[in-house]
Amino acid sequence: MMPGLGALCGAIPFEDVLRKSQAFAPLSKNQKIIINSLAFCIPIIAGLIGYGVFGTFSAIALGSASSALFHTFNPFARFRNKGFWSATGAAIITSPFLIILFAIMWLTGYGVLGKQKAIAMMSGIIGTALLSPTTPALILNTFQIIPFTEIAEHTLFALLLCMTLFIRNLDDIRHIIQQNTDKE
Repeated sequence: MMPGLGALCGAIPFEDVLRKSQAFAPLSKNQKIIINSLAFCIPIIAGLIGYGVFGTFSAIALGSASSALFHTFNPFARFRNKGFWSATGAAIITSPFLIILFAIMWLTGYGVLGKQKAIAMMSGIIGTALLSPTTPALILNTFQIIPFTEIAEHTLFALLLCMTLFIRNLDDIRHIIQQNTDKE
């Protein structure tokens, strides 16, 4: 039930709703803020509904992760969403530690590897995917809003979010790598 509800929430094409009759018109700054805010809030709402109905970490993780996944790979929005804000909303409701870990990895990638956002995003995603499964359960439970029963639930959720972002932003990562190899 929760993946279906999350998918339904995540598949709403907010951009097309805000554009109204002009299907390919560029969005204004205010419209982008509204869309990113909605993308951030929808996984949180799906997770809270899952917690209200079932009361478990698995329901929150399934609802918010499927909402983020279907927002990122949305056929109604012509697969244009990058998924960062929806993945952030899903991580906030299930495991705020992932946000802290991603921020540390992003800042490290931005400062050490080069002052480019795509490189920082790549290092943040890969670093979070590698470090979250090895984090002790005591640290993870300290940051949890709703505690999980098994660490495997948390690990699968973290890897699902990281792989969703990595696959969706793979073209940008390839473009940056190609630019760096052309310079050398």
